[in-house]
Amino acid sequence: MEEEVLMKSTIGILALVAIATIGSVAPAPNVQADMVSDRQYSSYPIAPVDLVSQAYRGQFKDLGIPSYSALLLRYRWRQITAESLVEKVVEADLLPESVLSDSSYLNTVDAQLRSLESIGIFHDSR
Repeated sequence: MEEEVLMKSTIGILALVAIATIGSVAPAPNVQADMVSDRQYSSYPIAPVDLVSQAYRGQFKDLGIPSYSALLLRYRWRQITAESLVEKVVEADLLPESVLSDSSYLNTVDAQLRSLESIGIFHDSR
């Protein structure tokens, strides 16, 4: 009987540890990182996060950039890349040409596109 109580207590404690661990693994928004990111790109008229957000919402349709799921599908099919998206925006004089050689900016745009793609039905393990 005493062993059964001890076993149930141990299982209960392990369950609580597992739940606490799972809860801590889920990524939380990093406000400080977002603030650093905004400052890092303050010399550009459009931050990478905003560029992807605007593209997704269709603000660059007149530049030939599709919106919503069409943007994500073309990104998935590699018909649109971070570089090609930024290039179109540079050609429209919305960003300076120097951004094309800013690997940090391009990597951030790519990461934002990947994060959009990973939401919903477009998630796969590429």
